[in-house]
Amino acid sequence: MDAGADNAIGNGSPTLVVRREGDGSGSVISVPAGIDCGPTCAASFKQTTAVLEAIASPDSDFTGWKGGGCGGTAPCLVPLKALTTVTATFTPKLISPRFSLTVARVGVGTGIVTGGSISCGTSCTSSLPEGASLTITAIADPGSLFAGWNGCPSATGSSSPSLTGPYSAVAAVSAG
Repeated sequence: MDAGADNAIGNGSPTLVVRREGDGSGSVISVPAGIDCGPTCAASFKQTTAVLEAIASPDSDFTGWKGGGCGGTAPCLVPLKALTTVTATFTPKLISPRFSLTVARVGVGTGIVTGGSISCGTSCTSSLPEGASLTITAIADPGSLFAGWNGCPSATGSSSPSLTGPYSAVAAVSAG
């Protein structure tokens, strides 16, 4: 086997092989054109360098390069002097659990409960990521009084629950 066969696919030019690994998904493209692939592909280049760029699918993250002098997650400049193999790793995005925060206002008084994505008169629900802390505030209308929270660790009109699961808070508003 001649030396050219060890370095190239058929045309005597250096070959760049790209492999994709990990449980995520994505593709890799090159400049100059030649690499535009998913799991594995190869192309021969007459140039002495190529730039590889990884493009993660919406549900994945590109987590890095291995081989060919590449590292990190930025586009990689690959010197092409001989057969070169570069691996792109894609992982599924970590999706934080979300929990519902349900807020209700009860009593004969009137007013609203507000904070972040919550703004309601009688009751409302919002979906927030695990561990989120949201300050919710009960605001009594003129002629009404905030009487306290049920399910919140505060005696004032504002409370900041930290979500580690579904959470319900009730603001009691009485007639003034």
